[in-house]
Amino acid sequence: ISESGISNKDGAYFLNKILNDVSVDLTVSGDTLMGKTAYISGARNDDEDDEPEDKTVLFTDRQIYRPGQTIYFKGLQLSVLNGKSKITPGKEVEVTFSDVNGDDVSSLKLKSNDFGTFSGSFIIPQNMLGGDVELETDDGKIEVKVEEYKRPTFQAEFSAVKESYRLNDSVTVKGTVTAFSGYGLSQARVAYHIVRSQNQAFYNDAMGKSLYGSRYIPPVTEEIKADTITTDDQGKFELKFKATGTGGDLANTACSYAINADVTDATGETHSAQTNVLIGKNDIAIVNSIPDVLFTKDSLQAFLSINNLNGQPQNGRVKVNIYALQQAESVFINRLWQKPDKYILTDADFKKSFPQYAYGNEDVFSTWAKTTEVLNSDLDVRDDKATPVDLNTLRNKPSGVYRVVLSAWNTAGDTTSVTKYIELVSEPAKPSNINNWVTPMLTEVKPGDNAEFLVGIGQKINVLMERYHGDKLISSKWITIGGKQQSIKVPIGDKDKDVAVQFMMVYQNRTYNSYQKITIIDNDNELKLKLLTFRNKLQPGQKEQWKIQVSNKNNEKQVAEMLVGMYDASLDDITTGNSWEAALYSPDKYQPNYFAWNSYGFINTSVTNAVKINEVDYTTLLPDYERLNLLGYNYYGGYNPGYREYLQTIQANLKATEFDRKLAADFLKNAALVKNGYIITGKVID
Repeated sequence: ISESGISNKDGAYFLNKILNDVSVDLTVSGDTLMGKTAYISGARNDDEDDEPEDKTVLFTDRQIYRPGQTIYFKGLQLSVLNGKSKITPGKEVEVTFSDVNGDDVSSLKLKSNDFGTFSGSFIIPQNMLGGDVELETDDGKIEVKVEEYKRPTFQAEFSAVKESYRLNDSVTVKGTVTAFSGYGLSQARVAYHIVRSQNQAFYNDAMGKSLYGSRYIPPVTEEIKADTITTDDQGKFELKFKATGTGGDLANTACSYAINADVTDATGETHSAQTNVLIGKNDIAIVNSIPDVLFTKDSLQAFLSINNLNGQPQNGRVKVNIYALQQAESVFINRLWQKPDKYILTDADFKKSFPQYAYGNEDVFSTWAKTTEVLNSDLDVRDDKATPVDLNTLRNKPSGVYRVVLSAWNTAGDTTSVTKYIELVSEPAKPSNINNWVTPMLTEVKPGDNAEFLVGIGQKINVLMERYHGDKLISSKWITIGGKQQSIKVPIGDKDKDVAVQFMMVYQNRTYNSYQKITIIDNDNELKLKLLTFRNKLQPGQKEQWKIQVSNKNNEKQVAEMLVGMYDASLDDITTGNSWEAALYSPDKYQPNYFAWNSYGFINTSVTNAVKINEVDYTTLLPDYERLNLLGYNYYGGYNPGYREYLQTIQANLKATEFDRKLAADFLKNAALVKNGYIITGKVID
C-alpha cells in the first residue's frame, strides 16, 4: 500500500506523491470497490518558471546552396517566460557554421540591435562534403542543404479536369510544360502511363457506411495505356484514353485513373507530373457547410455547391428539405456488448429491467420518425461561387435532431442526394445522445468574455467542474443539474492564459469526463503588413523599389524592422521551400493537461474464446554466410554518423592503449624502487 486516507467533504482524495499507475480500493460503510490498475497521465510540473529562457530564431535566404556560395542569415533573439516572448537587444551571440559531420567550419560573434536582431554571412568552402549543414547558437539552430545540384529549367503539370465524364467515355487530360523563364517548352517528350484502380465505392451519408459494409476490399489495379507524345509550340499536351470500367452495375461505383508522365527536354533534363482522374456512372457530388451542431444564436447561413467527381464546380440545382424528428424519450448509454440478432425479452420487459439501454434502434437518428417539414427550398447553383442557403426558419424551432436532405442535379442530367442529421441548440434541453452531455457553445473568446458550455443529460445529476490554468488546478466544485442541460459560463480574465475546464459525472455506474480547452484570442500586439508596391514581372539587372506598410490592429503606422528576401523559385523543386513563417512560429511552452479523470474505472472486462486454436510455429531456417569483421565500424548510408562514431572509437582505443602503457611503466618504476630501496634525503635531529 503506497498511501491510504479519508476523502474530504467533496469525496476527493489527493495523493501526496505522483505515481505512474495506481490501483485504488474504496471502502464506505463496509462496502468495498476494488479498482483495477490504471495509468495516470497529466501534469508533472508543480512550479511556475521563474527564470526566462533565451531563444534564437534563425532565418536564411534560401534552403539549398552549392559549395562556394554564400549563406546569408538573420537571427532574432528572444527571452521567453511563462509563454510570453520579448525581444532581447544588446545580446552577444556567437553563430557557428558546422559541416555534415558536425565539425566547426567558421563562426561569427555578433550583437543584437535595438530590435533584438543580428545578421551575417558564411562562405561555403569549395571542397565541403554535401549534405545537411547547420547554423547554430547556444539558443537555436537551423539546417540548410549543400549540394552540387543542377538548377531545374522547367516544370510540368496537369490541368484540372473540369469536363463531365462517365465510364466508357473517351477522356482528354491536358497539361503544360513551362520553363521557369515563363514561356512554354515546345517539342518536349512526354512519356505517360495510366493505371486504373477498381472498386472505389462512395459512402452513403444516410447510413454512414460503405456499400461494401465494413469489409476492406483492396483495389484491383491494371495499366490500361502507355504512350509517348510531344508538346506543341506553346508547351501544351493532351493525352486521351477510354475510361473502361469494371462492368459493375452499382451507380455509385467509380474508377480511379492514375496518370504519371515523365517529361524530357532537348538537353535530357527530365521532370515528372502526376494526376488522378475519378470517373463513375454519376459525375456529381454535393459539397455543403451545414454544421453538425447548429446554435440558433449564431449565423444561420450555410453554403452549397455542386462538384464533379474531380472536385471541379458545376452548374445545377439543389433542393433542400429539413424535417423535425420525433425525439427519443430518454438519453441512452452505449451498450458494452453488441445488439443481439434475436430477441428473447419483449420491448416492455427489456425497458423495465434496462431502461438506460435502447431495445432496438431507437437510439439511431435514421430510425426517428418525421413530424413536420420546416424548410423546403430550391436553389440555383453556379460554378463560379458557392450558393448561400438561408436556415433562419430554424431560429425559433425547439432544440433537437433534424434531418437534412440535399438533392442535386447538374446540367448533364446527373443526380445525387445526401442525408445528414444536425443537432439544433436553441434552449437548454436534453442532449441527443450521451456523448453530447457536454456541448461546447463558445470556446474561442477574448479576455473579459465568457466561455460557455451546455451540461446535462435530461435528468438530475451531480457534475464535478474543475478549472485549470495550464497544469494548475484553480477551482473545483460540484454542480447539481436538473432535467435540462444547464448553461455553464467560464469568465476569462485579462491575464488568463492556457485555460481549460473539465467536467466529470458518475451515471449508471460509469464515469464520464469531458476535458475542454479554451482558446483565448488576443490580437493587441499583432502587426499587419500591406504591399503598397507589387510587380510580378521583373527585368534582369533592373533596380526595384517596393513599398510595404506596417500597422497595428487600429491601422496606425508602426516603427519596425523588416526582413525581406528573394530567391529562385525553381529551387523549391529540389528541396522543401524555405518557410520563414514556420521558422518564426513559436508555440507557447507545452502545457500538459491537468490530471484527467478515468472514464473506465467501474468496468472490468473478461474475454473467453469459444474455440481454442492451437498454432504451430514453423521455424524458417535462413542461410548465414561468412562476412567481414568491420571492427566496430557501422555504415548507415547517406548522412553517416557511423563513420564519425568509428573515428571516435579509434581515438578512444588509442587513448586507452596509451593510458595502459603509462600505467605499466609506472608500475615497473615503482617495483624497482621497492627492490633497490628508496633514497631519502634530510637531516637527522635525534
